[in-house]
Amino acid sequence: MIRASPQTRIAANELPTDGYTLLNARVSYALPPMSFGQLEAFIRLNNLLNEDIRYHTSVLKDIAPLGGRSAMVGLTGTF
Repeated sequence: MIRASPQTRIAANELPTDGYTLLNARVSYALPPMSFGQLEAFIRLNNLLNEDIRYHTSVLKDIAPLGGRSAMVGLTGTF
């Protein structure tokens, strides 16, 4: 979890930025070892609160905010 306060003390040619709370989660499970290597299944959840997040330090903050709520399911492996 990341909590960012509103940015109101700004320099010339900057705009204020609203605060936000970013909540991500990741759960993984290591599958039993196999002859060719190790596999891990995972679920990654991003921006669970579905907030409008704009990084104050980004020059694109007014054009391209961070993505909304998303989920990714996958499998990683080491050989």
